[in-house]
Amino acid sequence: MFQTLIAWLAVALLIVMIYPWTRVLLAQSAADDQRLLAYTLLPGLAIGALTLIMFWLGLLGIRYNAASVGLPYAALCLLGFWLWTRSVTVSPLTSSAHIRIPYHVLYLIPALLVAAAILFNAAYWPFSRDDTLGIYQPFAQMMADSRTLVPLTGADSLYRAYPMALPLAYAFTYILSGWENEYLARVVPALLSVGCLPAAYLIGRRLLPGRSGAQNLAGVLSALIIAFTPTFVRWASSGYVDLPMAYFWAMTVLFCLRV
Repeated sequence: MFQTLIAWLAVALLIVMIYPWTRVLLAQSAADDQRLLAYTLLPGLAIGALTLIMFWLGLLGIRYNAASVGLPYAALCLLGFWLWTRSVTVSPLTSSAHIRIPYHVLYLIPALLVAAAILFNAAYWPFSRDDTLGIYQPFAQMMADSRTLVPLTGADSLYRAYPMALPLAYAFTYILSGWENEYLARVVPALLSVGCLPAAYLIGRRLLPGRSGAQNLAGVLSALIIAFTPTFVRWASSGYVDLPMAYFWAMTVLFCLRV
């Protein structure tokens, strides 16, 4: 029980630790939506960095454990913090001592409630969907047991060639918890799925030129359309890879629009 609690706290801490990198990556941007963009980047950077470290550890033959994964990640975060503190450019994120909440954000409250429901549903139930039970969870369990990547051999070798980002993330939560903590594992893709909502808001604002009021309305409508799409709500906490990958696609589109 204690190790499980530590695992939950560790995952939350690991996500927060990557925050300085969002400041570094967005330091030269003058966009007025930078604060929300920094928070939207957090789960993608954290989960992406962790799973990339695990991928290279597997290729190098280094066994997975909390130290072998956590220490390189901590070093990466310390580098980001050092670069952030050395930055001479004043970021728009800190240009004002007071954070003003625009009135249109109130219209996003339904989307926030949907996001909260998705995360609660993810943390409340174990895996139940077919592909999660048949592909992603078994491979995560294999990697947690063997402490390395799954070999690309066997009758199911085609499925073992699937992108390993989420199975690696699941395996990491199992290792931290000391057991197959599917409840914590389900939160990982749910965070990425929920990230589609602020990403849709930011894309909507960027697509509509003109006054800020019209841009805000476009952003709000974009986020609400996604939030109230039954397919999104149904699959956001399923443990599938589709909506988490949609998050990365949405962020790619957003940064292309910002160029």
